[in-house]
Amino acid sequence: ALHYSVFYGRIDNTINLIKAGANTSLLDYDYMTYIDHVIRDTYIEASSEILDIGEFFY
Repeated sequence: ALHYSVFYGRIDNTINLIKAGANTSLLDYDYMTYIDHVIRDTYIEASSEILDIGEFFY
């Protein structure tokens, strides 16, 4: 679900999934984590927002 929310640009859902305890280290079929997709596929503003929330939960 985390990868899909990033893929479809649902940053709000991505943040909620992380807060709810989604596994942030899962790899997809390209061997990429959700954060790899954030960095590759989204705007810098969204990337920094998700990185901030992700660091809080590590």
